[in-house]
Amino acid sequence: MIIVFFGCSESKKNNIYKSKLVNNKQLIKKDSLVFYYKGDRFVGEARYLISFRNNILISDLYKKCIWIFDKKLNFIKVLGNDGRGPGEYRYPPKLINDNNQRLFASSDKFIDEYDSNFTFIGRKKLPSQFEYENIDPILLHNRFIFNVAYPYSIVENEYFKKYKPLAAIDRDKLTVDTTFDSWDDNYFKEDLQAYTRNNSEALLTKKDSNSLFVLQRGSQNIKLYDKNYNLLKTFGRKQKYFRNPPKIKLIDTQRNVESLADFMGKITYYMKIEYDETTKYFYLAYNNLDPNYYLNRSFDFGKQYIQVYNEDYDVVFDGNIDGRLVFVEANKIYTLSKMEDKLLKINIYELL
Repeated sequence: MIIVFFGCSESKKNNIYKSKLVNNKQLIKKDSLVFYYKGDRFVGEARYLISFRNNILISDLYKKCIWIFDKKLNFIKVLGNDGRGPGEYRYPPKLINDNNQRLFASSDKFIDEYDSNFTFIGRKKLPSQFEYENIDPILLHNRFIFNVAYPYSIVENEYFKKYKPLAAIDRDKLTVDTTFDSWDDNYFKEDLQAYTRNNSEALLTKKDSNSLFVLQRGSQNIKLYDKNYNLLKTFGRKQKYFRNPPKIKLIDTQRNVESLADFMGKITYYMKIEYDETTKYFYLAYNNLDPNYYLNRSFDFGKQYIQVYNEDYDVVFDGNIDGRLVFVEANKIYTLSKMEDKLLKINIYELL
């Protein structure tokens, strides 16, 4: 099975660009940060991680709280716990950095606000017509951008034609500004249904205060939108270690947990996208999963890779990396490399 990519040359008319392979950078490990567990001070399962001011924040899948560390991974405090009240969470909160001034934590159709000192400000309810996917949201031009979904039958193409995967929600009023980003052609190809329907999420990351990148998990087309949600550019290149998905019917992946785990263990899974405003590099983290990923609900099963694009949207690096990409800033690439009974470890890399 071959996933069809877009045209072979740049088009000024529709700003489609087939990224070239430059491959002129090396990944160098610079440091490792380790947090040793003591008593009940341990991270259950790190789900979402962000940089906020001079801190590393970790949203805990099991404990439903937010761990706060400094940039050396020294423990500072914990926000929230498992519960239903303000500042409490039923699901691991998705974290949103508002220009290092405010922190937002979203869980179960609510969003909590904290100031720069992590003092709780208040809770608001998100629009109820959506289901909010487990994808890192962003804040762009006073709008939250969420990957959303509606109740639907997974086999119906009409669903993908009718709805758009991203919702822009006013930060202050919590009203829907618009929905945007149309599903790529792959989602309407019968021979790719098992792959696309099991990868029907859209990753997103902010480029700057006026634009954002989007990548649908069942496509290799990376899109750049402006703050008004106009498509500016489409680019990308097939990853060096990409595995073409097996030829299998969608229904055969839905028979039981094991059948889905077996399928997911044979594909390449797009984990996360990041943008570094310092170097103007775009990062795509991908993973060649194994079945234990799905059975154990952990992203740490499988081989981790990153593909990096320069300012011209050409690939300067595509290779292995130790750990799951969590964020990038000032040419420092942070990965969660180890989470064991006694410690949590984050590696720091640079591209040189």
